[in-house]
Amino acid sequence: MTNNSNLRTAIIISEDASPGEMCNAAAIVMGQFGKNVEEMYRDEPVLDANRIAHAGIRYSVVILKTKGAHQLSNFANALHDEHNIHAVVFSKHGQSMNNAFDTYVEQLTAMDTATSTPIAVGVCGPEDDVRRVTKKFSVVR
Repeated sequence: MTNNSNLRTAIIISEDASPGEMCNAAAIVMGQFGKNVEEMYRDEPVLDANRIAHAGIRYSVVILKTKGAHQLSNFANALHDEHNIHAVVFSKHGQSMNNAFDTYVEQLTAMDTATSTPIAVGVCGPEDDVRRVTKKFSVVR
């Protein structure tokens, strides 16, 4: 992705997840985007008049919901043809692997997306493209 003032990020979360699971999944997906999409955050700190650091995110983020893991899995698989969109999945399997990253990676590479039971799918890309692929989801309230 290139530097573009019209990037957008959407995180689509299963409404079957608890509020805590939703927050956890959104935080993890955003953390991965922070690593994978270098222009998402400003490199230098954003400081207020008191010299307190604030988030330096450059583009809008929306949290959306869907019915469950099956729809998230289908959505993630449909994104293969979307070359302008960066996608990240976070799953129940990942959430269950507390501080066991190597085991998580080993097990995940042997699973398909549906088997991992997605909790969230994040998409980041040109605003029009992200809006187009996420228009069927509603905003979490």
